[in-house]
Amino acid sequence: MGSDQALLFPVLLPLAGAVLGLLAETWHARRVGWACALTGIASGFAVFLILALRGWSSGALPLEGVVGGWAPEVGILLILDFPAAVFGPLLYGVSFFILLFASGDRSLGCLFAAVFSIAVAGVGGVVLAGDLFNIFVFFEVLSLCAVILIAFQGRASAMYAAFRYLVVGAVSIAFYLLGLFFLYRATGELALRPLLAHISSAGELSSSLRLGLACMIGSVAMRVALVPFHGWLPSAHGEAPTAVSAFLSGVLLKTGVVVLYRLLLLIQAGAEYPLVQALLWMGVVSAFLGAFAAFFQSDVKRLLAYSSISQLGYVAAALAAGALGAALFHGVAHALFKSLLFLLVGRLAEGLGTHDFRMLRSKGGMRCSSFLEGVAFLVAVAAVMGLPGFSGFAGKQLVLAGVAAIEVGPAGKVAYWVLKAAALGTAASFGTLFLLMIAPGTKERVVRVSPREQIALLVLLAGVLFQGVVRVDLVRLGSSLEALGFLIAGGFLVALRQHVLLRPSREMTSGEGCSTCRLSGCSDSFGRLGHALGSLDGLILAMLAGFLVLFHL
Repeated sequence: MGSDQALLFPVLLPLAGAVLGLLAETWHARRVGWACALTGIASGFAVFLILALRGWSSGALPLEGVVGGWAPEVGILLILDFPAAVFGPLLYGVSFFILLFASGDRSLGCLFAAVFSIAVAGVGGVVLAGDLFNIFVFFEVLSLCAVILIAFQGRASAMYAAFRYLVVGAVSIAFYLLGLFFLYRATGELALRPLLAHISSAGELSSSLRLGLACMIGSVAMRVALVPFHGWLPSAHGEAPTAVSAFLSGVLLKTGVVVLYRLLLLIQAGAEYPLVQALLWMGVVSAFLGAFAAFFQSDVKRLLAYSSISQLGYVAAALAAGALGAALFHGVAHALFKSLLFLLVGRLAEGLGTHDFRMLRSKGGMRCSSFLEGVAFLVAVAAVMGLPGFSGFAGKQLVLAGVAAIEVGPAGKVAYWVLKAAALGTAASFGTLFLLMIAPGTKERVVRVSPREQIALLVLLAGVLFQGVVRVDLVRLGSSLEALGFLIAGGFLVALRQHVLLRPSREMTSGEGCSTCRLSGCSDSFGRLGHALGSLDGLILAMLAGFLVLFHL
């Protein structure tokens, strides 16, 4: 069988594992069901990796294939290009270890593993799809599975978060299909290569193409949770089971990055710089607001969620700047260290019975965890904060270099300094999270992890460390001192948060009022701002406003 037909196997193998897992559910054989799901994802990862390595070694990338030998116009066109060869094996590998970690939770049955496997197949389909219609199909599969996974434990708050994501997904897909309509009407093509050739030959975008691509960029920006389309993400991450939060942040968001890259190829071929700059500023604003919104969160999972908005902002800015290597490197880094952090913090929160930062510290924080978990937590936090020698540092240096190279107007310089300022918010928010390591409270009980969970943590930890070592050449004295300066400034903000914002109010100290603190007002203000920016009404109005502007260009 040729490589063109083998491209379908990364999608089929997790689906086969899901079907066998569902059959095992009917037989009440949990271990068999989970083994089938894990085997399907592992097999898909192996095929992805073999195809990617074969393509790299032979110089044959991109690999293309049409399922069943149909003509490309009517068949399912699959393509393994450089971004797919990077993200495909990565996302399947991360998904496998997330599911391996989740296998220790007895409350999650074979149905969970099967739906998770179908979601992974959707990820593979989005990454490999070579035409815009099949990207839509696989996105829908992935979205429906994500809704089920978010609401899986049946809590009212989780059901609301899942419903909110479902509505956002429906709005997103409506704009995506509207964009498909405009593109097909203008070109008669949906496959990416013919579309690219058509736009390149024209040299510019017609009004229909411009409007269609704007619809699709906005649609995918909702999936990636860029400001102002980010409102669904904190609640979904905060209410989902631990493994699902890790999957949403580490895997699901990266599928949107691949689609953004493919759309940007079309936009840049038509020299449509306003759309590129719109994506650039969505990324820059997301990086800045996400970092500082995370600082004001008292729920540790929501802190990590807002941080994901910030980190994906860096990736989007790099894509808009044309720095594909920087976007891929930082996207890989985020997939590894944020999945690791969600697993660690989520398991700690489940073990101690709270997501509240102050309550976690009062119950002992990370001192309740094992030595391995403590080391993994320190490494992941250092990577997110961008300390020299870690993957986050290298990724941000590459992104900043790419953005600084923008030559169209002052946009590059302004975006460069805003992204640097966002690093201060990241240092402050994760400096706060670091306090879980030195929690002053009494250690209530030890949160234990099983051998399977330890394997998952070890592999993700090794990935974070390895990626930092690969680009240790980016560590320079000037950039290292700058990172140290951000760390010191972030430490000052953490101290301010602890001793001023968290200082009990007068009513609390006098015993006349409820147990409140100054931080609650700040957190509520940021929460209202985030809700306003992320509300569906604001989302739709923002999209319509963008269309009106485009019609007048």
